[in-house]
Amino acid sequence: MSFIRKSAIALVGATAIAGGAGAYVYFNGLPGGGGGEGLYGSAEIIPDDAMAAVALTNNAEAWKNLGNFGSAATQAQADETLQDFKQSFLDDTGLSLDDDILPLLDGVVVALLPPTSVESADAPEMLAVISTNNPLKALQLLTKARDGGEVQIETSEHQGVTLSEITPPEGGKLYSAVLKQRLVIAPTRRPVEMAIETSRGDDSLADLPQAAQALKGSDDSVVRLYIPDYGDLLTNVIALSPDAPPLPPETLEQLGKIDSIVAGLSIEAEGLRLKATSELDPSLRPADYKAGQGDAVDRFPANTVAFFNGQGISQSWDKMLEQSEAIPESAQVFELMRNASQQIDVDLDEDVFSWMTGEFAFGIVPVEEGLVGQLGMGAVFVMDSGDRPATEALFTKLDKLAAGNQVKVDEKSVGKQSITAWGAPIPGNDETVVGRGWLDEDSMFLATGDSLVANMSEPPAENLPSNPVFQNIMAELPKNGMGYGFVNVEQALALALNSPMRSQVDPQVTELLRMVEGVGMTSSWEKAETSEVEFFVSLKSEEELEAAAK
Repeated sequence: MSFIRKSAIALVGATAIAGGAGAYVYFNGLPGGGGGEGLYGSAEIIPDDAMAAVALTNNAEAWKNLGNFGSAATQAQADETLQDFKQSFLDDTGLSLDDDILPLLDGVVVALLPPTSVESADAPEMLAVISTNNPLKALQLLTKARDGGEVQIETSEHQGVTLSEITPPEGGKLYSAVLKQRLVIAPTRRPVEMAIETSRGDDSLADLPQAAQALKGSDDSVVRLYIPDYGDLLTNVIALSPDAPPLPPETLEQLGKIDSIVAGLSIEAEGLRLKATSELDPSLRPADYKAGQGDAVDRFPANTVAFFNGQGISQSWDKMLEQSEAIPESAQVFELMRNASQQIDVDLDEDVFSWMTGEFAFGIVPVEEGLVGQLGMGAVFVMDSGDRPATEALFTKLDKLAAGNQVKVDEKSVGKQSITAWGAPIPGNDETVVGRGWLDEDSMFLATGDSLVANMSEPPAENLPSNPVFQNIMAELPKNGMGYGFVNVEQALALALNSPMRSQVDPQVTELLRMVEGVGMTSSWEKAETSEVEFFVSLKSEEELEAAAK
């Protein structure tokens, strides 16, 4: 058994952040009402050199929402996880998860600290700060664990504060103290001492920019992440990985342009929402950034399984080239790419990326016929061209290259559309493997398989925006993004279970995926110094799953 299993106080922290606690709140929610204010208060006793902090908040209504999702089978899986957790972590402690630990929890912040001593120099250190509605009773757990379990507890003082050293029979230690109505825990002594010093006036995590937004917030997040300085975190992680090759100073300088990261996970009536905000150096954003129009989605059929779009590949390419000038390794990669393309008489800058100035989109669509149909799905690309002659000149070169390598290149008519089709060199087989055509004066498509090429050649009778799952998920996301993504998980799972690969799909994973309707995401960069990404996972209730089963 590990020392964590033998330590009563470790259970308090582990309960809040491990899978067993997730299983518990799945059914019951967390008691009490710590909330964001309490977590921000916890940051006041975490040292300001913390590299990251993860907070689990106590939002009873949100946790209750989580219990509304899933089937009887998924609930049984969660219950089994909970029982395993209880047995694995509570053996020989004399403590009860339900009676002793959970009633005391209001929230937890777990901070990642740089090494604080020579002994810990090969790894970051952890400091957990637990908000409790009864710190005196929390301390009494130590006595109960000592008397009813097998752990040994010794006390000492640091700056007038009692510090407990907890030792299980198999060795290893944990340290804890009570500060400002909160319980702090660490696997080494120094982080707890630093927390004591911080509570007495040293600079704290709460003093740093974005800390209030990250740990207090105005949303209903149940889990929050705060990285005060991403570059500093990465530098420390690399320094603590002696086997990893060092990053060049130029690379570290570029990564240092990413400042703080704040993320929050919330549980809502319809599913889960994850929002992340990064504070960046404004020079990272393309000067001509603009939000996406999203017109390409109208050309994709309603049964599209996955869809992703974005804006301005050309602008992003130019920005990457600009940034690579300060990073020799990156510049070499781009040079290798250019040299490789020149071997086929293609100039990456002029022939390829120069005209990709507008929207681009990619989708996965079910296919049942032909060679592509053997896979069960095909791919579709749609790209806006800022220079149609340049686009046509590129593909003329590619057609000649393909024909010179025994690929069939034919001109076909599909309805009123002229299509260029590439086919496999199979005698008597005229099936299109990849085909392309123009949707209008400045938008072209590429698709795999005859049926998809035919479908893309004219507007679909029912397009993706008419799909109810797509509508439900996109309604949950902001509309001013520079791109968004969508995955119809319900449909993707059905395709997987009907494919030759179905025997390799884990039944438990399948059961969990059944409760997911779909996933959507969007990103935006409206302010030059702030980038935002948002995900929404639409979940099904037990009633919806039962109705679908019938």
